[in-house]
Amino acid sequence: MKYKESLIVISAFAVAIGVGICHSVRDDFKKSEVVTITKIETESENSNEIQTTAMINNSKGTITTKNKTKKKKSETSASSEKDSDILVNINTADHDTLVKLNGIGDSLADRIIEYRNENGDFKNIEELLNVPGIGEKIFNAVKDNIYVEDPIYDSEDSVPLYINLNTATHDELVKLYKIGDNLADEIIKYREANGPFNNIEEIMNVPGISEGIFSFIRENIYVENPFYPEEIIENTEIPTEEPITQPYEPEIIPPVLTLEDVAPIELNTADIELLKLLPHVDDEKAEDIIELRSEIVVFSNVYELLYVESLTDEQVIDILPYVYVG
Repeated sequence: MKYKESLIVISAFAVAIGVGICHSVRDDFKKSEVVTITKIETESENSNEIQTTAMINNSKGTITTKNKTKKKKSETSASSEKDSDILVNINTADHDTLVKLNGIGDSLADRIIEYRNENGDFKNIEELLNVPGIGEKIFNAVKDNIYVEDPIYDSEDSVPLYINLNTATHDELVKLYKIGDNLADEIIKYREANGPFNNIEEIMNVPGISEGIFSFIRENIYVENPFYPEEIIENTEIPTEEPITQPYEPEIIPPVLTLEDVAPIELNTADIELLKLLPHVDDEKAEDIIELRSEIVVFSNVYELLYVESLTDEQVIDILPYVYVG
């Protein structure tokens, strides 16, 4: 009897253990279907990415992988303001601020401040053209990046410029388009050496003033009671006399100057005819060189020829051996 009871107890215990094992296996099977999600965060120079990998274990032991990539919003800071985007008050700007303007170097920045100290605040941005060395090309390059508070325009600004060549001062002459300090001095020197101008066309006898420059200023200059030498000849009665036979003298033709005869050419004093002897230089390029010379007052070195827009860098290199700055 005791043997049978022991057998029954052992059998019941075995059944309980079996049931427990079955439950354990079923729980393990369910757990095998759990989805594991791993986030991998990577950093790069341009963006941050988050990669999510989902691994699903099915009952057969196979693995299915699903990748999903999501880009984060770029957190790069705004780029610093470029020089072309700056806005400068020319009445308060210091040297370091002025040189940030396109075309304004140390020398022109100093001249702007010197002009401001001598003449007071700029009334308007166009007054910047009165600063020696600043011509229309440089002004056009900076005009969108400069301002003055409460600009003032005098009524005189609307009055057309009209200058008497025989009485104009140096300061009045430099107001003429394309007439800088050097050409203004040359006009006064010519007037002192030859007397008053007979007519406005006579200004083309001044060294450095070509027909091209004259065409720019002819509407802004005048002389009182102009006359032309040919008018005197036409109105003068020449008595009829027997022609006097002169002994034949061959016409003396001056030798044609070549570049070898005049080189090296001094850039700050050369007129158009001399400049035209240089390689690649025609009337237009010679006028552009003189125009640049007027705008920057004087050439400080021969490499400033690179600023002449009508000359290429290769052409300037060919010219350099034949010029110098005194």
